[in-house]
Amino acid sequence: EEHRFGVKHKESIRALKRGLDVLSLSATPIPRTLQQSLLGIRDISRIETPPTTRKPINTFVEFFSWKRSVEIIEKEVLRGGQVYFLHNHIQSIDYYTDRLRGFFPRESVGCIHGQQDSKKLEKNLLAFFGGDISILVCSTIIESGLDVTNANCIIINNPQNLGLSQLYQIRGRVGRGSRQASCYLFVPKKTKLSEKAFRRLKTIENNTSLGSGYKIATSDLCIRGAGLVFGYKQSGQMSRVGVEHYNSLLKEAVNKKLKQPTTRRGLDVLFYGKSLIPKSYVASNAVRLSFYTKINKAETKEGLKDIKEELLDRFGALPKETSSFIDLAHIKLLYKKTIIKSIEIDRASIIFDIQEEHVVENTVSDVMGYKNSSVVNKTFKEGPASLSVGFMLGPGVGWFPFLIDCNSVFCVT
Repeated sequence: EEHRFGVKHKESIRALKRGLDVLSLSATPIPRTLQQSLLGIRDISRIETPPTTRKPINTFVEFFSWKRSVEIIEKEVLRGGQVYFLHNHIQSIDYYTDRLRGFFPRESVGCIHGQQDSKKLEKNLLAFFGGDISILVCSTIIESGLDVTNANCIIINNPQNLGLSQLYQIRGRVGRGSRQASCYLFVPKKTKLSEKAFRRLKTIENNTSLGSGYKIATSDLCIRGAGLVFGYKQSGQMSRVGVEHYNSLLKEAVNKKLKQPTTRRGLDVLFYGKSLIPKSYVASNAVRLSFYTKINKAETKEGLKDIKEELLDRFGALPKETSSFIDLAHIKLLYKKTIIKSIEIDRASIIFDIQEEHVVENTVSDVMGYKNSSVVNKTFKEGPASLSVGFMLGPGVGWFPFLIDCNSVFCVT
């Protein structure tokens, strides 16, 4: 279970011997590991066939109430089953244990957590394994390793405080046999969930099918971010342009650093303005990321036009920053087959970087001979195998129309 190890721990294992092969197993790969597999740095294999007798675990998100808790536990105990009641706060876990003992005086209620005396912990755990304890109040200590086929109901209190992978692992403590299992995620009343907590709970509630760990891990990657591929952080803020486009940028940067040949994705564009799809325009993260992906993967001007029309149809007039984002995608397509390596776009100037192999004797004269009434000044900086050309634009001149107009100057002949 790689969730129990940090990157430093895993790298220390790799350092034991040169050329060591490492096999990691996990129900839900951490964002960093999944990111590396998507980039092709690590291989990944998925086991999607569950044992023949297993059934999907019914999962429900509800507000906490003692009345509802008693109903659920009573129903499970009456059919001869055992119940986990997870409360991951050691200071108040005894209160919940005493309350449940009061509700079920005829049943054996046990309690385990990480700060317990080891002998008491072992005694309660073995009693639960043996069926002597019907209701086990516990912390996240049960996250992995427990396999009690008769325990097919789990109540998780305050699930909004747990990670997505944690929730998936904890839910996996039930449904270990052929009997239908249930998982209840009890959120305290009057609790205002953060956006990330809400997405975590919706993800775990919607992904109940057997072998859904990969889907949950992918959602976790989108929610938490990819972490550092060459660092020790296992999750973190990812570029908000979607996983696929982020991966293509990272792959290109790595190849450049290693001086390996790479297929040209397109020119680099540095834009000194706002270029994004704001939350105020498209509120849903999933929908917003899908539009980022569509725009970044568009291969024709017509494709971009269709996406623009879809945004207009669904969300109304485009904000200035969203128009800029689509225009930049258009420019990348337009200059893909030109001699340009990169474009730097500022409010009143545009600087072109010409690829080394295209800097020939007449390049300077051709580019500097370009005439446009919008241009108030031209500059160029010539190196042994490179050329940088700058255009100062007049007041009120838009960068997008100018780049459309001067495209023909830089076309590959």
